[in-house]
Amino acid sequence: MNHVDVDQILEDYAWHQFQDVQSLRKTRIDDFRGIDRDDCEFVINRKSLIVVNEDPQYSNFQPAGSKPYTLFKSIYTNSTNRPQEYSFKTERTTESLCSVAREQGYTVGAEAELTLKTPCEIAELKAGFKHEMHFNNLNENCQTEVLSWGVDSNVSVPPHYMTEASIIIEEMNYRGTYTVVSRLAGSVVVSIRRTRTVRLLSKGSCQFQFAMKQRIDLKEHPMRPSDEIMID
Repeated sequence: MNHVDVDQILEDYAWHQFQDVQSLRKTRIDDFRGIDRDDCEFVINRKSLIVVNEDPQYSNFQPAGSKPYTLFKSIYTNSTNRPQEYSFKTERTTESLCSVAREQGYTVGAEAELTLKTPCEIAELKAGFKHEMHFNNLNENCQTEVLSWGVDSNVSVPPHYMTEASIIIEEMNYRGTYTVVSRLAGSVVVSIRRTRTVRLLSKGSCQFQFAMKQRIDLKEHPMRPSDEIMID
């Protein structure tokens, strides 16, 4: 994956600007004289940064075929001499899946936001997807939506016949590629601080309680005459 680290670009720019300031005697900060970049901490304030994602452009977006799947099946048997009517009522759910493979993008801090509007071809099929899908990190590459299917009807079975009733769905599969242009606007404040090592001490007590093994105890003793039950 080829992803641009926006924070890294901001840190590089701030460091070069800081070096330019330190190179001038009038603007030099004595406390930071001769400091290396590894000894600095960069604090980035992105509150005024705005990210606008344009509508995605889909290409080579074609159906890759469909497959039938049986969600539910029931068999009704009529062994009588007259027709019988049975209630056929059930509800099942399926998952609509959208998966992406990121080849190029950007990260801002720990986030790698990707917003995709649902293609018109998919939205028209009412497959359960929202208007937009949001992926917030590089490890998130799949989103699912639950779709419910139900039937409430009657099944008539002739005398001495067996009838099989099934709910069958047709699963569609679309594949394609996408491109999204994101525009960054606003202002970003980058603060450079000297790194300080902070040591914190934690104290307390701990206790572990758990079952480790089992045993079976058998206790036996002879029955007394008074314990015996007389049955006539």
